[in-house]
Amino acid sequence: MIEIMKENGFNANLVTPMSKTSILLALIVFVDDTEIFLTDANNDIESLIKKAQDALNAWKHELNSTGGTIQSKQCAWVLLSYN
Repeated sequence: MIEIMKENGFNANLVTPMSKTSILLALIVFVDDTEIFLTDANNDIESLIKKAQDALNAWKHELNSTGGTIQSKQCAWVLLSYN
């Protein structure tokens, strides 16, 4: 499921501040807790919000295909923007 998300571009390319090392991060998953990380190469917030909704829809579809589901009362999202 994680590989499918990465293959569909639902990931974040993070750059460390000191070494400038690039890290590709898609999801952190532990039992029934999942964190999805996304970035937009153009730093376009509207595009990132659409990508977040698309990622959520894709993750929901993957969960449903395994018999799982998303519990909306346990869901939240955060948008971080900095220069």
